[in-house]
Amino acid sequence: MTDRMDNCMRSDEMTEARNRWIDGVSREVVNALWPGDADRLQLAAELDDPLWRAMTLAHIAMRDLLAYSMTGTAELLSASGLVGGLPEGVVEHLVEPVVRRVRVQGVPGPRWWDVRGLHVLMLELWTARRSVRVPQDQVVAELRRYWAPSSPEVIASLLAVADDPYAQLPASLCAAADAVPATGDRADLRQLQRMITAYRAGGGEAAAWLDALSTVLAGLTVVEQALLAADAVVDYHDGCLAAFAGMYHYEHVGRDALPGSQDEYPRPAPQWAQDQVINGGARCWHGHAGPLPLWFATTENDEHDRLAAPLLRDGRVRLARVSWIS
Repeated sequence: MTDRMDNCMRSDEMTEARNRWIDGVSREVVNALWPGDADRLQLAAELDDPLWRAMTLAHIAMRDLLAYSMTGTAELLSASGLVGGLPEGVVEHLVEPVVRRVRVQGVPGPRWWDVRGLHVLMLELWTARRSVRVPQDQVVAELRRYWAPSSPEVIASLLAVADDPYAQLPASLCAAADAVPATGDRADLRQLQRMITAYRAGGGEAAAWLDALSTVLAGLTVVEQALLAADAVVDYHDGCLAAFAGMYHYEHVGRDALPGSQDEYPRPAPQWAQDQVINGGARCWHGHAGPLPLWFATTENDEHDRLAAPLLRDGRVRLARVSWIS
C-alpha cells in the first residue's frame, strides 16, 4: 500500500495543480483583455493581483452583455474605488477597449461566446481566494461593493466554493484510486474522477469516503463540476460554436461599431456545419453566441431563397452569412 500511495497524486499535489489552473486562467484573461492604456488610470492596489484584474475585466464584459452603458460601468468602477478619475477617462482607457474586444472576438479561451460563464467562474474564484484572507462578513461586503451580485442566494452559492476543496480528502481514498501524472491540464480533476470511480466500486471504507467527496464536489466551481460531468452532446455543441471563432468579417471596429455584412466576402462554412446539413439533415435553429443572437437556416433552391429573403435584410445588427456549394 505504501508504494502505491507514493505513486498517487496526493491532495496537496491536486491543490497545486488546481492553483496553477486558476493562475493560468487569470493570466489568460488579463493578457487578452487588459488595455495597455488602462495603466495610466488611478488603479487601486488590489488590481496589482491578476485575479482582481481578471475579475474586473469579466465584470465589464458581463455588464455589456446585460446592456448596461459603458458610462454606467465606469461610474460603478469609480464609485467602488477600484479605478479613480473621471468616468470619461475610465470609459476611454478601460471600459470601451474591453467591450469592443469582447464584442468582436469574444472572451479568451475556446468558449469565446460564454461571457456569462467566464463571469461566474471569476466570481467564484475571486470569492474563494478572498474568503481565506478576510472574514466572511467582509467578503460579502466587498462582493456587494465591487461586483453587485444579484441576490442573497447568489452570494450564498459563491461562498460555498472552496479555495482548497481537496484539503479534506483522506489518504486512503487516494491510495484506492489509480494514479495519474501530476502534470497536464487539470490532472487534479482526472484524479478526482478516479477517486469517485473507486468510491462507486465499493470497498470497506466507501461509506467513510462519501462525506469527503461530497465536500470536495460542493467546493468546486461550476466550470469544474461541468468538466467532471462532461457530456458528449454538450462537448459537440461547444465544438460547433468554437469552430465559428473568427469566421465573421467586420467592416469596422470603431466606436459603437456593429457586426458587418459578409455579402462581399463570402466564406466557406466549417466542416461540422456541412456535416450537420448534408449528412444530418439540419435545417434551422435559433440561439445566441455571447451577446449576439444567432440564427441558422438552410436554403436549397430559389423558392427557399425567396422565402428566406426577409430574414437576410439588415436590421439594427447587420447579418453575417456563410455559404457553400455541395
